[in-house]
Amino acid sequence: MAASTDYEQFEFMRTEHSDEMEVLQSIYDGDANFKALNGSTIQYKIGEDEEPLSILVEIKWTMNYPESIPTISLDSFYNQHLSVVAKREAMHGITEEAWKNAGDQQTYTLIEWMKEHILQLIGQYVFDDVIRLDNRDNEPEPEQPKQESKKEQMTKAQKRREWNRLDRDGNRPRGHDWVDVVRHLSQTGGSSSAAGSGDTPPEVPKS
Repeated sequence: MAASTDYEQFEFMRTEHSDEMEVLQSIYDGDANFKALNGSTIQYKIGEDEEPLSILVEIKWTMNYPESIPTISLDSFYNQHLSVVAKREAMHGITEEAWKNAGDQQTYTLIEWMKEHILQLIGQYVFDDVIRLDNRDNEPEPEQPKQESKKEQMTKAQKRREWNRLDRDGNRPRGHDWVDVVRHLSQTGGSSSAAGSGDTPPEVPKS
C-alpha cells in the first residue's frame, strides 16, 4: 500500500509539474527571457544584457513541489557581474518570498515579483559597485620616481693619470698641449708657410 501511495503521489506531482510548465510556456510564449531547460527546470532573465541591473534566476521543481518551495539558483555565468554580497542578499529576498507561497504553484508569481522588485533585490549593491569602480578609475596615477642619469665612472688608473697631470694648485701645467700643437704644425702649417713665403734662395757664385 505504501509503494502504491508513493507512486500515486509521484504521478500526481508529475502531472502538476506538466500542467504548470504548459501554463508558463503559454504565458511567456515569444519572451526571449524565458527558457525551459527540461520538464522541471526553467530560467528567467530579468533586465537587459550587459546592464548592471539584471539577473538570471533558475527555478527547479523538486518532487515535493509545490508543497515545498522550488530550488532557486543564481549561480549562472550570466550573473558574474554581481558581487557575492549582491547574490546572497537577492537569494535571501527571493527565498523569503517563495516561502510565503509554499503549497501553491508559484513559479509565475515568483518571476513577476522579482521583475517588480529587482531594484530592491540588487539595486543598492550594483550601484555601490559602479560608484566604487568609478572612484577607482578617477584616482590619479602615482608619480614614477625620477631616475638620475648615471655619470660615467672612471677607473682608478684613469683617475691616477688625470691626477698626475695637475700641478699643486689643481691646474694643468702650461704647455701641456704643446706636443699636439707641434705635431699638427709639422703635418700642415710648417711646409705650407715655407712654400708661400716668396723668398728665393740666393744664387751660388760660379767659380
